[in-house]
Amino acid sequence: MKGFLFFMSFFLSATLLSLQAQSLIDFEEINLETDTFWNGINQEGGITSGEAYFPNFYSTDFGGYWASGWAISNKSDSTTMGFMNLYGSRPGAGAEGSEKYAVGQQKAIISFPGSQNGVMLDSVAIANMTYGFFSMQEGDFFAKKFGGDSGDEPDFFKLTIFKYLKDSLYQDSVEVYLSDFRFEDNTQDFILKDWKTVDLSGLGMADSILFVLSSSDVGDNGINTPLFFALDNLAFSPVILSSNDEKLKEEPRMQIYPNPFSERIFIELENENLSNALLEIMAPSGQVLRRLNITNNRTSMELGFLPAGWYLVRYRNEKTVLTKKIVRM
Repeated sequence: MKGFLFFMSFFLSATLLSLQAQSLIDFEEINLETDTFWNGINQEGGITSGEAYFPNFYSTDFGGYWASGWAISNKSDSTTMGFMNLYGSRPGAGAEGSEKYAVGQQKAIISFPGSQNGVMLDSVAIANMTYGFFSMQEGDFFAKKFGGDSGDEPDFFKLTIFKYLKDSLYQDSVEVYLSDFRFEDNTQDFILKDWKTVDLSGLGMADSILFVLSSSDVGDNGINTPLFFALDNLAFSPVILSSNDEKLKEEPRMQIYPNPFSERIFIELENENLSNALLEIMAPSGQVLRRLNITNNRTSMELGFLPAGWYLVRYRNEKTVLTKKIVRM
């Protein structure tokens, strides 16, 4: 027992943390004209709000479209059905009647590069998008009416929130039902039409968050329900390392997410000048499969061509070499 207590005392003193004042990400500082949206068409790769970074991928294929990650909106259309109303939230505004909010797609990620040591998560507001709400309520060309004609079919649309910490995906999660028709009493069935505040404190400390959507309506090509949701009022407290760990702040660091991944990875570099910098994707044998010259601390790589398995990401320049393992699902 004495040995255990000594170990715990040493562990706590070596990893002592303190928290800064709580931060609230509400997107109100982002410049948008009235009733418009930002969807990454400038191809900057994402947008920063406070200490949080919201990655975005805008594809130039087929004339250009928002392919993954996040958009920022102040659209107020809560009644028009269909895909053409992609950026309107069902509540018609942000949380608590605010103007702006974020729109997330399947497997969207939020990272916290403004807090080098991670954050302690608190809460977030979640809502349906108008497009998805009416797709579930009425059905459309791709998706079914939830509950079916009888109202008895046990449909659901769920958002699961995971955390990353030090490049590891934790299985602890928080679930938010955006629609639930599984009740024996059909009068309890619902499709969320307002903002819902979700407690994230059980996830603890994180350096990024992953959002995964699932649905009972699945076809040959995957989920039929529109894979979008609205997010606002993300609350957290940045973590400060103890004085014993101050030297870690100056060391070069590379963060990669999501990991495991399915199609695309996002890479963030800290404390690097990016002079003559390269990113390389390597097979376990050491063979270089893809190479990219980089000039920005945040970038992404499309790796959907890789077979399932593990690979290495190597960052190198004239002074630094950083290597991390990634897994394709």
